[in-house]
Amino acid sequence: MTADSVSSTAYLSIDGAGMFVRYRGRGQPVLLLHGGGPGTSGDGWNDLIEAIQSPCRFIVPDYLGFGYSDPPNGEYTLDRIVDDIARLMQNLGREPIPVVGHSMGAAVAVKLAIRHPECVDRLMLIAPGGGLYGLRYQSAGIQQMARVLAQPCRSTVQDLVALMGDRRELYARQVDARLRIMGRSGVMETQRMLQDARSASETGPTQPIAAQLSPSLKKLHLLWGECERFNPFELGEQIHARLPAFAEFFVVPGAGHNVHYDEPGPCARRLERFLMD
Repeated sequence: MTADSVSSTAYLSIDGAGMFVRYRGRGQPVLLLHGGGPGTSGDGWNDLIEAIQSPCRFIVPDYLGFGYSDPPNGEYTLDRIVDDIARLMQNLGREPIPVVGHSMGAAVAVKLAIRHPECVDRLMLIAPGGGLYGLRYQSAGIQQMARVLAQPCRSTVQDLVALMGDRRELYARQVDARLRIMGRSGVMETQRMLQDARSASETGPTQPIAAQLSPSLKKLHLLWGECERFNPFELGEQIHARLPAFAEFFVVPGAGHNVHYDEPGPCARRLERFLMD
């Protein structure tokens, strides 16, 4: 970001709970949606934001029960996260804006575009899971997240981080950040609710995603890491085949599941081109 960029944070009331939101930079508004799993938060976008050279105003929330947000009141599901993000956008009084989602955040972004098309004018999906597209596969990452929930300690978190990224020099920082967040009130309880909700809803979509997305979307980009290990590498092409025909697919060399952690520079250049009309 440029030297004159501005940063601020706020808590917005969503269903009686405080959602922590970061605002970074000046210019075109862009919504960044972080992934799921124990210890994740919107801070995971920091390196990508720093690598952006175009004028952008990033809106970076923590979902309820994640990061620095309050725990949700009552049961929590992916659909409720989607509706919470829609309320955030309505509170901000925004026109449709670009939405970028990583992993679970990519599922939130797609569902946001389907359920609340007035919020989204283009989509960038970074390393999404395949469940939303009716794909069945074995995910080493999802299995490891279950181990972290069963035994939340440094060693299980280290194994999870090693599956998500491909740059060993970043592992210690990411493990420390996850453990710090995992110690916050309500975080692990929220993770277990989402895990239970995922297990209870493992059925394919009622109709293809391509048919549900609004034809008014300006762009749809899918980014995948060349060194993906959290999910099968070939899942990226399988998801691309189930997106609308205008969707573009890019593989980022040297990146694992956390594409924007591992290669923030190339990811930033791709995002800048995505934002151009």
